[in-house]
Amino acid sequence: MRISVIIPIYNAEKYLERSVLSAINQKEVYEVILIEDDSKDNSLYICKELEKSFNMIKLFRHFDNKNHGAASSRNLGIMNSTNPFLAFLDADDYYLKNRFSETKKVF
Repeated sequence: MRISVIIPIYNAEKYLERSVLSAINQKEVYEVILIEDDSKDNSLYICKELEKSFNMIKLFRHFDNKNHGAASSRNLGIMNSTNPFLAFLDADDYYLKNRFSETKKVF
């Protein structure tokens, strides 16, 4: 099972690293797609640093670098995903250990 995790980001600098690390630490996750949505805090900087640190992280922004909201950001992530399964994670949330262990059984 290969999963792409899509994380829309807007003003989430306090939570972002924990959120992303919780996704990349899942063995079923093969890419984490960050959609930075014109944050006014340091979220973009944090995203860039995470992308440099982990090959599985891909950072995207909207074509005009403006805020488009969570739904449009998720859609942009879907368009850029490369795996057959998708999961969504809010930037101010995180996955618990073994998040996908039961989900694998269903699929």
